[in-house]
Amino acid sequence: MEGIRDPLWRRLLVSFRTVERFESAGCSWSILAAPPERLRNERYRYVLLVFEDPGAPALQLTLETDILGTWIASLADAAGRRTLARFDAEPAYETWRESAMQAAWERLAALRGPDNGGARRPERGRARYP
Repeated sequence: MEGIRDPLWRRLLVSFRTVERFESAGCSWSILAAPPERLRNERYRYVLLVFEDPGAPALQLTLETDILGTWIASLADAAGRRTLARFDAEPAYETWRESAMQAAWERLAALRGPDNGGARRPERGRARYP
């Protein structure tokens, strides 16, 4: 699977803290969160990266805010970026996580096709930080 083209994931991977990391469905899954000291000034709050190959993630799902304060859940892959949902208030981590995992699983299954490992749903990872 082709990796995403936007290099933002590299900055987020080194500047955000890792909340969860696990292997599932033949991919490495990493959930990142903005460090507490940067919450006020950071556009992105949470990021889910799905790596099939070590080079670049195949999927990047984010919870971010726009200039007007609207919270946006988005998905980026090699084909581009699209908005999944908009929220008036910041959703809870678990709410975003479950919707991001579901969207990632559906996109991963669509990219792989039914005959190429797209039939197994990823399991929940163990929290790295309580």
